[in-house]
Amino acid sequence: MNLSVRMSPEADGGLVLTFDDMTKLISAQRQEAWKDVARRIAHEIKNPLTPIQLSAERLRKKYSAEITSDPDTFAKCTDTILRQVADIGRMVDEFSSFARMPTPRMAYADISEVARSTVFAQRLVFPDVRIEVEGVDKPIALGQR
Repeated sequence: MNLSVRMSPEADGGLVLTFDDMTKLISAQRQEAWKDVARRIAHEIKNPLTPIQLSAERLRKKYSAEITSDPDTFAKCTDTILRQVADIGRMVDEFSSFARMPTPRMAYADISEVARSTVFAQRLVFPDVRIEVEGVDKPIALGQR
């Protein structure tokens, strides 16, 4: 869980802490960034694959009958080009699917524990400041059990 915590002073000298759940926003931003990176990389890699494949197929079709000195090597070379182009295409497809963010796994979270942990950390950072917290003695459930 990603929380944004804001502290605002009160007139009587206390502080009001405000917690904003930023989890969905951060997750959405990461997903969009990864989708954009994956699209760009896939595009840049796939761009030259079709012309390479078409060229190798044209060479094989047009010149296979004309190559008499070493037709087996010519056939192996064009087959290798076509096979490698297909392999690279599959790798790009796998990368694109790998780069997709996994499905979120929802879980139970006790926001009162989060608040207690945050207050504890702030007490360590500011030992000369009195920090009081109310309403976190019982679990406050977020998410699903």
